[in-house]
Amino acid sequence: AADPGNHRLVLTQLALAVSTLAMKMEHWPAESVVTDLAEWFRARASVESGAAELTAMVEILRVLPEEAQTKLVSIRPERRAAVLRHLIGQSRVALSVLRYACTVKPPLLHLQASALEAFSVWIELGGVPPTLIIASPLLPHAVELLAQAQQLQQSG
Repeated sequence: AADPGNHRLVLTQLALAVSTLAMKMEHWPAESVVTDLAEWFRARASVESGAAELTAMVEILRVLPEEAQTKLVSIRPERRAAVLRHLIGQSRVALSVLRYACTVKPPLLHLQASALEAFSVWIELGGVPPTLIIASPLLPHAVELLAQAQQLQQSG
């Protein structure tokens, strides 16, 4: 049987590659990176693939803001600033994808956990206004997952 940890590692490496590509491609408009990715994944999603596309998109949303801030990716300072500025501007699109990931039926715990992890990365980026955080449906999901984890610990 395949190791789920290996799948996550490969997915993370692919997400890092896509994130780096998005930052380095000068002809990919910085203002449309998140929207373009969301539309691309949405167009390819199907019932047969399950949550594979959504899982990949959530992983990209998790690593993209981190990669845009790290100096390990060699890009022109102007491009980095433009990407960061436009990521902040596209935070509503990112949160919409993450919110959808938390509401998929049947619930997929690994997808919800990844979406909430990505949500925290976007909050740290500074792209999510406090009013949007408070009003976000992701917040109740985070509390619910924490409660479920606590119940599992107490029963186990």
